Amino acid sequence: MAITRLPAVVLSILLASAALGAQVPANFSGTWAFDQSKSNLGGSQYFIAVLKITQTATMLTIESTAKRQGSDDFISTDKFTLDGKEITTKESYATRRIAAKWSEDKKSLTITTIMTLMDTKEEYRTDDTYHVAEDGKTLTLTNVFKNPKAKGTAVVVFNRIS
Repeated sequence: MAITRLPAVVLSILLASAALGAQVPANFSGTWAFDQSKSNLGGSQYFIAVLKITQTATMLTIESTAKRQGSDDFISTDKFTLDGKEITTKESYATRRIAAKWSEDKKSLTITTIMTLMDTKEEYRTDDTYHVAEDGKTLTLTNVFKNPKAKGTAVVVFNRIS
């Protein structure tokens, strides 16, 4: 009788393991304020003061507010699909290829942007990896950039406002 139950027991263990292995993606939604004391800008003149992030199962929207001394704030909004597919857009001066890809454990999201200038064919690449701390209070953005003139890494930390 114990032998006839063995396949059912093995199947139950396999199903439980698969359920445990299924990862829920990190949620970056919220309003985040730049924390200069925790950031390592690697020589970059980073000036994004606030990020407002909205996330659904299929889309990530990031509204960035840059504070500029002696001038109005500059607000830009970027939208990214979360299916991993590359999106290509053409502008008058460049072609952009953008793809967002989850880490295997779905705790980090990397958005890769490759901009190729039309006239010189120079490539400017950025890999922005977003990670939220376990307590949900800190968002870390690791920016790796490479272009014909420079390459480097900046680690930018934001604290949750709301």
